[in-house]
Formats: sequence, structure tokens, C-alpha cells
Amino acid sequence: MESKIKNVTIYLLFDLLIFLFFLIGVYNYSQKADIPFKVSSTNINLIITEAKNNFSQNQIIQSIDGFNFKSREEIEVYLDSKSIGDFINVDIIENNSSKIFNVKLIPFYNSVYNIIAFIVGIIFFITGIIVLIQSKNKNVGIIFHWCMISIAAIVFMTWGNFTKLNLVLGILSRTGFHFGYALIPAFFLHFSFLFPFESKFNYRNILSIIYFISIFFAVGLSIIFSFYANSISINNIKLYINAYDLCSIFVVITVLFSIYIQYKNYYSTKLLEDRKKLRWILLGYFIGPLSYFLLWVIPQRLTSHGIIPEEIVLILVTSVPITFGIAIVKHRIMDVEIIIRRTIVYPIAISILVLIYFGIFTLIVNTQYFYSSNISSIAAAIFIALLFHPIKEFVKKFVNKKIFKVEYDYREAVNSFLNEIKEINEVEILIQKVISIINKLIPVRKVGYFAVGKDDKFILLTHNNLEEFIDKKINLNIESFLQNNFLPFSIPNSTEIAANESLKNLPIFNELDIKLLYPIKSTVNKLFGILVLGEKKSNAKFSIDDIDLLNTIVFEVSVSIERIKLQEELFLEKIENERLADLNEMKSFFVSSVSHDLKTPLTSIKMFAEILKSSKNITNEKFDQYLEIIEGESNRLTRLIDNVLNYSKIERGIKEYHFEKNNLNSIAEEVFKSTEYLLKIQNFTSEFIFHKVPLIINADKDSIIEAIINIISNSLKFSKENKSIKVTTTKKQNFAVIEIEDKGVGISEEDIENLFIPYFQSKQLKADELTGAGLGLTIVKNIIDAHQGKIEVVSTIGEGSTFKLLFPFMEDLYESNINY
Repeated sequence: MESKIKNVTIYLLFDLLIFLFFLIGVYNYSQKADIPFKVSSTNINLIITEAKNNFSQNQIIQSIDGFNFKSREEIEVYLDSKSIGDFINVDIIENNSSKIFNVKLIPFYNSVYNIIAFIVGIIFFITGIIVLIQSKNKNVGIIFHWCMISIAAIVFMTWGNFTKLNLVLGILSRTGFHFGYALIPAFFLHFSFLFPFESKFNYRNILSIIYFISIFFAVGLSIIFSFYANSISINNIKLYINAYDLCSIFVVITVLFSIYIQYKNYYSTKLLEDRKKLRWILLGYFIGPLSYFLLWVIPQRLTSHGIIPEEIVLILVTSVPITFGIAIVKHRIMDVEIIIRRTIVYPIAISILVLIYFGIFTLIVNTQYFYSSNISSIAAAIFIALLFHPIKEFVKKFVNKKIFKVEYDYREAVNSFLNEIKEINEVEILIQKVISIINKLIPVRKVGYFAVGKDDKFILLTHNNLEEFIDKKINLNIESFLQNNFLPFSIPNSTEIAANESLKNLPIFNELDIKLLYPIKSTVNKLFGILVLGEKKSNAKFSIDDIDLLNTIVFEVSVSIERIKLQEELFLEKIENERLADLNEMKSFFVSSVSHDLKTPLTSIKMFAEILKSSKNITNEKFDQYLEIIEGESNRLTRLIDNVLNYSKIERGIKEYHFEKNNLNSIAEEVFKSTEYLLKIQNFTSEFIFHKVPLIINADKDSIIEAIINIISNSLKFSKENKSIKVTTTKKQNFAVIEIEDKGVGISEEDIENLFIPYFQSKQLKADELTGAGLGLTIVKNIIDAHQGKIEVVSTIGEGSTFKLLFPFMEDLYESNINY
């Protein structure tokens, strides 16, 4: 805080020093001299347009003090070296003869202009200081401060007598004008990039160029003027004017670009607060800079004089410090839309009414039915007094109805509303329709619907001009909205009926000028949400008809939402029942499949165990073969049980993996040994091809073996005639890959998308009576995901399938991403 005060103090001391130079400028422009007649330029000569004393209209000016001037502006620059009361020689051509007049110079500005200019300059100067102190955004405050100081420099240090006090002081004063004039567009552009929010566009390079050009013009103009002040010549005058005109073009283009940026910001921002600020900014731009350029700068460049007096231009330009200052410091002081409406629409209507009254008054006064003017005047006055107020009220209502659309037929409005919402079956669409209808029937500045979330917090569902609440949750006391039986909460003086003032206890809505709040709830007093409405666009109170209409709308909306909620519950209940039925069917099928899969190896184990037990003369070779079968079927049984147990762990989220450094080639070799028995008894031809170099991965060895065997088991199960399996390990970019290829029945593209869903059964395989438990590939997917790997499946119906399991190489893994 101390640092901030210290900085402001430095600025204030610097401003005080600048102000002392401003006073020099005030004296200089108050001493600005002018010729006692008006001139205009032709292509060749200067012609007197308004004359006094010895001069007459349309006389041609040959020269002034020996200089052949071609424009009014050249004369003005030259006369800045003269004082009021000085004499100049004017060479006039008339009737093909030349005559020289000794002319006494008069003041360029009158006392009214001098006073207005001083007041306007003070307004800019003080506004810059106040905003610098009050602004919460330091950068915005500083740039705006320099905007105001620069404009004050233009006002205080405008073209004037630079020789009256001292030539050096005169040149310094004009230099201050040059810097203010050239830098003001850069400051305005900088301001537009910062306020009301900093532009996301990378503007710094453009801004640097603009500042460079501004300083270039300021320094260039000052140097050229210094040359002229020390050596007055027609060439130096023309050089200065040309440079000044070029700078003016730069100023106009840059300020228009600033206005465009603020205009673009207004239509791109979703925040109402920013839009309010930008409305003030745009209002200031249109009244101030645009008036200055359109009514003064451009006409002066074209015709040597402005369209309106310079005093009026100065008064219009004061809109800039007022509107900009309000936007930065306190944009809520009043609504700019109300200002425009109150100062344009209603005055125009009332003015038309006054003209009509004046015509009626004149007609009555001059009618032949009255014998004296006194009687006719009295009669006219009485007539107007009786009719003025009711007709004025009629005009006001007419304007509200035709321009601001605030009236409606209650019965038609209700019937239309009911017809529009009766077929809607989604809450959000319903509320959007309601907001649209409200804006059509009772135009308001803000309207929105806050739905009650699962955590009993309010969330903005849809709205107009309530951007402040987007993606925010609001804590409100739900119980307070369940006690008023569909009646609105409002603030005092917002309605024409007695109001429930409960909104005074909700500061979050008071700050945003919310006038009405309606609870939306069910017939059993369950709160769905709240509907909030801001001030009417007509700036009038909510009438009794408005409240009645809104009450009806809110009641019907509550009924509709309750209907929609009940429909959703019934629909969800139906979906849940269908899902449970499908799940029961899948689980029944799963139990049947698992039972069948378990029964097959158990039968084999039991059969060969009984053979070993009952046969006494069995050979050693047969004995070893039967034991191998029993061991193989036991392993097969173990794998089936492990699949069920592992999926149970996965489903409950307790499956654990133990990672360590492993060679994928070695894992594939163990798979070969584990599946050798299965391949042999089912008469499969197999081919295992291992990569030439070790494929080191960070893996849980047992789970990888389980995943590969699950895929091989599917290949065994779903291969009918061409019983062939090929297993290959290889390297693909940063992955170690094991590829399992079979010549089985294949998988359709539709089924590939669902392969890894638990209990999934292909319709095609069901038709071929080739089924399984539906867990194997789900477990494979979980294992691969745990290893940060990928699964690729390529398959063609009737030709076979290829599964590729990809594992990241050890050196490409980060320990922070490994699941131990």
C-alpha cells in the first residue's frame, strides 16, 4: 500500500510540473491573433468571403507581408508569430489592380472560448488524476491518466502565439501540444487492449510500433516547428502543415482502430459487467472523438474550418473523461441504455406532441367562432390543460408498446404460452422457451433460471445477461423458498402491488439489480430451482398484470417440470429394469459357460485318474501320457478359475500388479511351454518366432503370461478347420510387441468394438454355437492398460484374427507412471 501511495505521489508531482507548462499554453492561445476577415481557398488564390471596413467580398489576396499563402491554415501558422494589435500588409487584387492595406490583427479566440477551453482542459486534467488514484487496475489507471493528460495538453497548448512571452517557452509549449496530439492515439489504443479486460491477442508488437510512430511524429513536428519559429518562410510553413496533416491521418486511423477493438470486445465478451463498462466507453467515443474528427478535424483539412464552432467541439469532447471515468471507477452509477432512451426516444415523442398542441392552439386562437383574441387564448389554454396529461400518458404507453414492446393481451399470452410448452419434454428446453416468452411479453434486462443441484447448490441453467454466474455454484437457503406458495420475492418499489421484501436478504442478487425471484417447485413442495428477473427495459415497475402473468407462467412451469421429472424417473426405471434383465441374462449365460468349461477338464482328470487306478498292466509310456493329460487339464482348470477370480478383483478395484524388469522373448517362451499340451491335444500346428535381441519391458510377468494364454485359448476355441497359430515377438517404434495370429472364424468390425466388454458374446459365434464366459479379453484389456500398453486387433470373417499386444520399452517408461 505504501509503495502504491508513493507512486501516485510521484505522478502528482509530475502532473503539477506539467500543469505549470499548461498555464503557459493558456496564455499563448489567449494571445493568438487573426485577420479581421474570413477567407476561403480556391485552386489558385485566397478569396475574402466575409469582410469589414475597407475590404469587400470576393476580393483576391495576393500576399500577406510578402508571403503568397494558398490556404487559411498557412495564414494561421504564420500569424502565430504575431500578436494581437500588430499590423500586417495585405496585398489585395481588385479589377486587375493591386492595392496594399495595413491591417490590424484581432483576437483569434473570444473570451467565451478561452473560458470554455480552460474549463474543458481542467476537466480532463482532474479526471486523469482522480481515475489514477481510484482505479483498482494500476495499468489501466496509468494509461487512462496519460490519455487525459495528453488531451489536456492538446486543449491547453493548442496553436497560439509562441513569441509573446519568450521564443523558447513558445516552442516548448507547442512541443507539448505535438506530444499530446501524436501520443493520444497510442494511449487510446493501449487502453483498448487493457480495458475492461486484457486482450488475448498478442498486441505488444503492434503497440510498440504505434508508440514508435507517435513519438516519431511528435519529435518530427517539434523539430520542423522549431525550424519555422527560428526562420519564418513559406517553405517551412508548408512543411509543418504537411507533417501535421500526415500526423492527423495517423491519429484518425489509430483512434478508429481503438473504437473498433472496443466494439469487438463488446460483442465478444459474455460478462455483463464488462458490457456495461464498454457501453460507457463506446458512448464516450461516439460523442467525443468521432464528433471531433467528423465535425472538426476532417472538415478543417478539407475546407479550412470546422462544421460547428470549436467551443461546441470542446464541450462534446468532455464526454470522454466523463464516460471513460465512469466506466473505470463506477460503471453502475446509471444505466447508459436508460440515458439513451430518456434523452432520445421519449423527448422525440413529447416534442411531436408539443408541436401538435401548438398547432391546435394556433387553430383555436384564429378560429372565427371566437369574437376576441382573449377569449380564444383562454379557451385554448383550458383545452390544452385538460388534454395534455391524458394524451401525454397515451403517448408514453404508445411508445412503450410499439418501441419497447411492454404490453400484451393476458388471455392470448397465457394460451400461447401453454400451447408452446405442452409438448416439451426437457427441462433446459422448457426454461429456454420460458425465458424467450418472458422477454417477448415483458422485456427485462436480465432473466435466468437457477436449478438446484445434487449438492443443494444452485447452478445457472440458462439466462440472458447473467454471465457472472456461469460455471458458478451459489449457496442459498432452500427452506426460505418453500414458504411462500408460488408468490414472488421482490425488492421495494419494483412492483405496483405490495411486495415481499425478502430479496433484501439476498445481497448476491441485489448487487445485480434483480427485481423479482420466483421459486419453481413441485406440488409436494420440492424445490426445482428459482427464476430471477431484472428491471424492465421500459424502466417501469412490474404491473399487477405483469405479476399475474408471471404467477401463471411460474405455476405452469412448475407443473411441467414435475411432469418431465416423473417421465424421466419412469424412463430411467424402465432402462434400469432392462439393464438388470440383460445383466441377469448375461450372468446366467456366464454361469452356464463357466460350468461347461469347468466340467470339461474335470471330466478328463477324473477319467484318466480312474484308468490309472483300475489298470494294473499299464505301460510306463501310457502312465506318463495319462499323467501329462491330468497335469495339463489341471492347469487348464486353474486358468479358468484364475480368470473368474481375477475379474472379480478387477471389478472391485483390488487387482494388484508387481512390476519388474522382464524380457518379452522369455515370457513368450514360457507361454509356449504352458500351451504346448493344449496345442497338442487339439491337433494345432504352432509357430513361435522370437525377436533376435531381448525386448526389455517393465512388467508383471504372470499377468502378461495370463493375457497371452487367454488370447491363445480363444484362438483354440474359435478355430474349426484350419487349426494353426503363429506367435511372434518384434519391435515397433518404442514398443515391444507380441503378435498372436490364428486362422479361425474371424471377428466382425461391429464385434471388435465390443470385444473387451465383460460377458460380451458375439451373435455370430452364438449362431455357430461357439461361446465362452466372456471374461478373457476383459482381463487382457485390464492387464494391458495397467502396463500402459495398447491392443490392436485385425480380423476378417472366415480368415482368422491377429491380436497385437504392445508394451513400452523399459527405457521409455517413467517411474512415476508405473503402478506397483
